Amino acid sequence: MNTGQINAIKLAEYTLTKVPAYRQFLHAHKISINHIKTFNDFQNLPITNKANYIHKYRLLDLSPIGRIPNQIHSSSGSSGLPTYWFRDFTQDESGGLIHQKIFSDIFKIPKNSPTLVIICFSMGVWVAGGYTLSSFRWLSAQGYNLSCITPGIEKHDIFNIFKNLAPTFQNVVLAGYPAFIMDILQEAKKQNLIPKNLKLLTSGDAFSMGWNKTVLGLINQKQPESIISVYGSADAGAIAFETPLGIFLKQEALKNKILFSELFGNAVKEPSIFQYLPKQIFAESINGELILTAYNTIPLIRYNIHDQGQTFSYSNIIRLLKKHNLLTKAKKYGLNNWKLPFITQYGRTDVAITFYALNIYPEHIQAGLKDRKVAGMVSGNFRAFSRAEKKFGQENLHLEVEIAENIKPNKKILNAIANSVSNSLLRLNGEFKKLHTVIGQRVLPEVSLIKKLQPLPIGHTSLISLKGKKPKILI
Repeated sequence: MNTGQINAIKLAEYTLTKVPAYRQFLHAHKISINHIKTFNDFQNLPITNKANYIHKYRLLDLSPIGRIPNQIHSSSGSSGLPTYWFRDFTQDESGGLIHQKIFSDIFKIPKNSPTLVIICFSMGVWVAGGYTLSSFRWLSAQGYNLSCITPGIEKHDIFNIFKNLAPTFQNVVLAGYPAFIMDILQEAKKQNLIPKNLKLLTSGDAFSMGWNKTVLGLINQKQPESIISVYGSADAGAIAFETPLGIFLKQEALKNKILFSELFGNAVKEPSIFQYLPKQIFAESINGELILTAYNTIPLIRYNIHDQGQTFSYSNIIRLLKKHNLLTKAKKYGLNNWKLPFITQYGRTDVAITFYALNIYPEHIQAGLKDRKVAGMVSGNFRAFSRAEKKFGQENLHLEVEIAENIKPNKKILNAIANSVSNSLLRLNGEFKKLHTVIGQRVLPEVSLIKKLQPLPIGHTSLISLKGKKPKILI
């Protein structure tokens, strides 16, 4: 057994003995087991998820007996009601270790070099901002000479920091969602405010190599690894991170259809590839979905986060590199330094689309279309998708609404439907509401009225909802 498998077995045994909800969960699945000793025992454990585990049991019973978590954050779900997640110092350390690897081994920032970290993830109850801050505070406690400031998504504060604080430091790291970072950097470039020695840390949304190239130009950097994405989620915390070796693999796969298929399957949208620390996470891929086992304050055992992807051991990647005659070239990108397992991720299997790294659920849109003021104007069918406008520019949310047979569309009807859906999103989706307070009207959906939904071109991911049928994601 490898390190990841051994740690997964230990965590499952610990959770079985210490977490009341997990024992109840196994009993409900008619599994009678007192110990988890072998990897075969582990693989016979049922898959958990938010619906069948997190939402089924009392919140305090999901944590080990006798432990009171010191922090809570939340995520918005399809019902509009928050899901609460506990976090304690163990997550600060696990996130800190990932950020330490990025600082020391990728960004090459010396431990004693004065560094400013500007955290532009949403703050408040959401996970990304608070978790990133805690991770960097842990890193500071290990002796790194860094200071954090948390403007969140307040643009005015960010530009003041660029102008008045960033020049004091030798290095600046800007952390935020890709679409928001693009907005910030484009405006900062116009005002000549881009800090020197700027590195970017992103999360939430995948970005293309074209996006990477454009942003590198904005920050006056040449190396793709000046921009690193961390793969995380509200439930599992920090999971994995990009590395120079992973970036090289992705670049080669985009030029080689066979390698692309081996790494990313039938992915249509441009995928992501990460590496992870096996002492913190054990990852499986079952039926094309990523299943994680992680020691969080709420321990997760074979937990389905509903992301599409695959897992690869380091030795499997070596075999792929040999097969495609890339082994020698890969050594230039740290092949011998990044002996860690890999995760590829290229979409979600639950019914939601992402926009500025937050989830837009069909229920939020349906509520607006069912409002009595507009319900008679529409058929109930719609399609939603997000898209970066122009060349790697700002991200917009699009909504195509099918009108009722007896309705002749006009501007008044369009405005009524758009307002109803926008009000529904603002009322039901707390993260969307927060984004709206900062960015304003531009985050509201661009609504178009159509007589009948038509297929989008291949390569466009969309959420489609047909009256009387379960909404689904089309690619």
